[in-house]
Amino acid sequence: MIGFHLERHKQGIALATEAPIRLEPIETYYRYEIADRGIGQFLDFYKVINGKVYGVFEDNELGPFRMLAMDGRYLPYTKVAASDCGD
Repeated sequence: MIGFHLERHKQGIALATEAPIRLEPIETYYRYEIADRGIGQFLDFYKVINGKVYGVFEDNELGPFRMLAMDGRYLPYTKVAASDCGD
C-alpha cells in the first residue's frame, strides 16, 4: 500500500504519492510496483473531450489518471474490481 493525497496544481488536480511507483512492462501486461529508489510523484487526473486531453479541476470529476511506464508509454489507471487484477 502506498500513501497518497490530492494536490491542486495549475494544470489540474494531481494524485501525490508518498512513495515512488513504477509501471513495469511484463510480456503482455504492465505491473505497478514500488520503485527501489526515488521519491513520490504526481499523477495527473484527466478527462477526454472531443479527443483532446484536459486536466481535471473539480473533485466531483476525478476519474482516471495517467502514468508513464518504464517503456515510455503513458497508460491510464482506472479502478477495477480486485478479481480483475493479476498477482
